Amino acid sequence: MKKKSIEAQAEEIMRILDATPDSPATQAQAALNQARDAGDGGMRQEYLRAAQQHIAAIDPRREPKALQRLQAQMLALQGRGGDTEIAHLTPGEMVIPAWMQTPEVMRYLETLPLSTASTRHRCASPAGVTA
Repeated sequence: MKKKSIEAQAEEIMRILDATPDSPATQAQAALNQARDAGDGGMRQEYLRAAQQHIAAIDPRREPKALQRLQAQMLALQGRGGDTEIAHLTPGEMVIPAWMQTPEVMRYLETLPLSTASTRHRCASPAGVTA
């Protein structure tokens, strides 16, 4: 039996991959990548719609992690004006942007009573760590 060269093996692998239909997860990821690259606007929405159709075809029992990852990417891409993060806040909590977290503002917030729900606060550092 003759050994195949690495180049021949690579070509055979590429032929197999080219002949293999993409899974719904692969198709969804491709559509999400295109949506990200499209910027804001109508094209992004079209790619997101296509991604959603592919995501709907994924079996959650067979690919739970892929499904969760793709859904998170989908949600992040629906942000506007650079919004890409999602926050779960308790009623009364608010997000203070990093650019507003000056020493003066932080000192003022520390003087507020924490007993009222409307004054509770957590501050996120630019790296996303809560304090």
